[in-house]
Amino acid sequence: MFVSIAVVMLVAWLIGRAMRLSRPVLGSLILVAGVGSSSTLGYSIIRNVFNNNHEVMNQVVTMGEFGVVLPLFTFGIMIAIYFGRKEDDEVSFGASFVRFFRSPIFLATVLGIVFSHMGFDQNAWLMKFLYSLLKVIASSLDVLVAFAVGLMLRPIDFKKLVPLIAVVVGLKLVLEPTLALTIADALSLPKINRELLVIEAAMPSGTIAAVLAVRYGCDGAVASTLVVATYLLSLIALPLVLTFVM
Repeated sequence: MFVSIAVVMLVAWLIGRAMRLSRPVLGSLILVAGVGSSSTLGYSIIRNVFNNNHEVMNQVVTMGEFGVVLPLFTFGIMIAIYFGRKEDDEVSFGASFVRFFRSPIFLATVLGIVFSHMGFDQNAWLMKFLYSLLKVIASSLDVLVAFAVGLMLRPIDFKKLVPLIAVVVGLKLVLEPTLALTIADALSLPKINRELLVIEAAMPSGTIAAVLAVRYGCDGAVASTLVVATYLLSLIALPLVLTFVM
């Protein structure tokens, strides 16, 4: 999964450079082309396809967390910081790497790890209240992200938008699942792992990619529009992928 995403992002960068895209637009293109809707859509589809099989769900969550979420919240943020910097800021990718360690996401990760090792009594009323509150916040994230994407939508020249949509759809909905299938066959993975991998790779672009794009200075309007476009066109692409791999 990680290799498929990395290759797609690299191809997106090469195509964006060839198209002479501005830095913020190129950053948005790379993020949206590589990152899929694992938790937003992927888990729900797989839960229904495999009748909520717990073993399958454990596998796909592990795949999604380590293959999609972890790279997104590390390398993805570094990419967003690098391409979202100001035009007169000549910061290198290495400096963007350093900036990542001052980002709220990295700090939250560190605090979460520290908190998990502090040995608090999870049966105490305060801890139960805290976990209940966090669970409510976690359950509302998809809705909040959807609102954020909707608020970022702006009118964009259709002639400029069509080539970008074509690139993202070709990379995210066609190339990425094809790469995943090729790698799965090369590694002779079991049928169930092969199916899960391809379905995960065939998901439309993740809404969180648009949120990260605008948060770190990339073109949020382009990113949100491309995310919506992949969701719409996935209505055609996903059934074809499911028919092909199932």
